[in-house]
Amino acid sequence: MEKPQSLEQAYQRYTNQNDLRSVHTVAAYTRAIEQFLEFLGDRRGQNAERLLPVQRLKFTTPEALPPERFSEADQDVFKRFAEWLLAPGSKSERKPYAPATVEVRVAGVLHWFQFMEAQGWLSPDFSVEVAANLVRNVMKSQRDSTSKAVNPGQDLQPVVYFYDSQAPPRTLTRTDSERYRRWELTRLRNRAFLHSLAETGGRVSELLNLDVAALQGIGSSHRIRVEVIGKGHYPYLIVLHESLAALRDYLRHRGFTLDQEFPLEEPLFISHDKRYEGSRMSRIVAWRIVRRAAQALGMAEVSPQDFRHWRAIQLIQQGIPLHEVQSLLGHRSVETIRLLYAHVTNDDSDDLQQIHNKT
Repeated sequence: MEKPQSLEQAYQRYTNQNDLRSVHTVAAYTRAIEQFLEFLGDRRGQNAERLLPVQRLKFTTPEALPPERFSEADQDVFKRFAEWLLAPGSKSERKPYAPATVEVRVAGVLHWFQFMEAQGWLSPDFSVEVAANLVRNVMKSQRDSTSKAVNPGQDLQPVVYFYDSQAPPRTLTRTDSERYRRWELTRLRNRAFLHSLAETGGRVSELLNLDVAALQGIGSSHRIRVEVIGKGHYPYLIVLHESLAALRDYLRHRGFTLDQEFPLEEPLFISHDKRYEGSRMSRIVAWRIVRRAAQALGMAEVSPQDFRHWRAIQLIQQGIPLHEVQSLLGHRSVETIRLLYAHVTNDDSDDLQQIHNKT
């Protein structure tokens, strides 16, 4: 195959032949390359000595640069690109970008350059591996200084099982059958909700939006996969297994026969208060379920989001690969997992190339 005469031609061939596995990855890497070309052409306010040799070349647009013009002296190009993304921009720009976004952008450009290197389109004295190592050091330093790492915190297992053995209030007796029935339904709902929250690490909104029909076959199934819609309308699957027993108990007490055809658009978690009977459970109630259990156990403040972090840490400590943790928790990028739980993974080998491999 004839060598491309410009980065634009190299990009077109890359998009026709690349092996990206996800439409989200394609979109992210396309945006990454667009911004990289913008960076190459951005000479505003820069000292000429700070420009890379490839940026000093005469060109109408960066797209016109031949790939082979990148030389050994340009091997910190990814590093400079990352610094450019992290630097403040004009009012019309979105810069500075978050470190996680920068890593994805660099990963996209890195994958493109690896493709060009494999095709023999780059100069032999430009090493993509060396260039990648230079930017990794920058990003590792950035993660260390701005890390949003989550503290494993306290064990939430007692909260998960609080409603399994919750006793009714002393003022409530079985002779008051209607009030007792509502209390028991509420207890079983709270129990099923907490078990589902802890097992899936799902977001509150995702669980509250579930309908009973999503659990079709729960009477005989040992494992159920349910599609939920995460942040940014991103769909992913949550897996229910250990929480199925609690969900079965709750549905039976609501009057469902587990092998029947469940009705469509019937909320899974509902209110059992007479005033709101049958309405979908609210986020406020979800928070209250968690907070009351923690308070009753004498624990520090606990929120539903804590269960998401707790589940992620459990999975990582069990040796589940980061890209699987990403998938189970519905994150778009494995880099989000690595940033949040860097102190748990302690794995510097999960580098920028692996971001592509796992997407």
